[in-house]
Formats: sequence, C-alpha cells, structure tokens
Amino acid sequence: MKTFTLLCLISTVLCADTRLEDSERGDLRKVVIRISEGAFTLEHLEELAQIELTRAPRVSLTSLTMIGSQAGFPLPKPDHYGFQTWLNIYNIKSEPNEIAEMVAIGQDAVLRVSDRNGTLTERILSGKNPLRIAVEGRDFQIVYVATDIPVGKYVRYREDIRFFIRTVSPLRVDTEEELFRMLQVVLPNVRVIMNVQNDGLFIDSPDYPFLNPFVRIERPPTREEYLRTKTLRCDNAIGPPWCKIQ
Repeated sequence: MKTFTLLCLISTVLCADTRLEDSERGDLRKVVIRISEGAFTLEHLEELAQIELTRAPRVSLTSLTMIGSQAGFPLPKPDHYGFQTWLNIYNIKSEPNEIAEMVAIGQDAVLRVSDRNGTLTERILSGKNPLRIAVEGRDFQIVYVATDIPVGKYVRYREDIRFFIRTVSPLRVDTEEELFRMLQVVLPNVRVIMNVQNDGLFIDSPDYPFLNPFVRIERPPTREEYLRTKTLRCDNAIGPPWCKIQ
C-alpha cells in the first residue's frame, strides 16, 4: 500500500483510476480496476499489473481485471439458456470493449489486452506464460479463469478456481489428468475445477462469459457442431480427484 501511495504522489493518472474490488483469501487474490478516461494504454496497464504483483507476492493466483472508462464486463450467462440464446448474443455483439487482464500463477504472470479496435496484445510480465501449458507434447491454453472469494459470515472452507482450457488435440483423460495434477500442485489449498474443450467456447457453462474478449471466434458453430461438442471435466471437491469426458 505504501508503494501505491507513493506512486499516487508522483502520478495523478494512477490515482484517477478506481479500485472496484480488492479481495484476498488464502491462496487467491482478485482485483478489479476501472481505468480513468484516456489512460487505457499498454504502458499504463503494465505499470498497474506490476504494482499488483509486488503487493501480494505470496498468493498462488492473482487475477487483475482492468476495464476502460466506457467499457463493461463480459456479459455473464444466466442459469438457464440454450444454444440459440448464445447465438443471438453473438449476432448482436457490440463493438469491442477496452478490457485487460493480468493472471499470475505462482511466479509466472501474463497481461492480456483487448483495445477498442479489438486488437489483442499479450505480454509476459514474469517467468513464462502461465496460460500456456505443454503436457506430453500436447499444448493447452487457459482461456479463462473464474474465481470466487467469499466474504462475510458465509465463507466456504475452500474457494473455487475454475479453469477453462482449449486444446487442438483430441481429449484424453490420461493426459488431462496429468495437467490437472500440475494445477493442483500450484494451488493445493483450493478446489480446482478444470474444463477442457477443442473449440474453447464453453457454451454450456454458466461460469464462462457469453463472449470472451480474449478469444477470437472465426465463425460460430452450427447447432450440429454444438451438439457434438465434448467437455473433459476434472474436479477435486470431494474424495479423490476425478476426470471424465461429458
């Protein structure tokens, strides 16, 4: 906090940003900042991300979301919806938002930025890119991380981290079990849920936004393609960890 206060004395731009959320519990930290008008630049976003990395160096996962002054969060999904609802949202999608995200897992951190033109930029801030993982010669990309950090008296024993992962390789339980073990080693004190798909759209998941600003959709799937989509899910909530294709 002293570091941020000192920077405020030096830079009025940093102070003009608004901190909408700053939650920390156990191994997780979640921060949301609204960027001041005209300050949504790669240099400023990287500066803010580096500050957050130094503020909580001991947590296992930090999620920092930075949204432009006129932007909003990706549209959340309701509890009940279908493929046609998703397709309708896709067809009426508005212009790209100014939104950026820094994800740090362990000692590795990456910044992803989507500007008002829809241009995507990715910059590694520390170590290697934690969103790209290779297992047994197969490549996996974490496209979205959902975290819940409960506050107040209704506190669960273990928080949830839900990883949504895309791969071009065929889904295989044995390989994905190894990937799941790797994530559990880094995050041993939380409930880890892992969803893996080939198209990476996760249309059936209420924890995933309708449209992820950091995922390019070349074309929407047809209903037939959607019905053929398989998801490999892993969970370590109760009893031994398990993985299965659904």
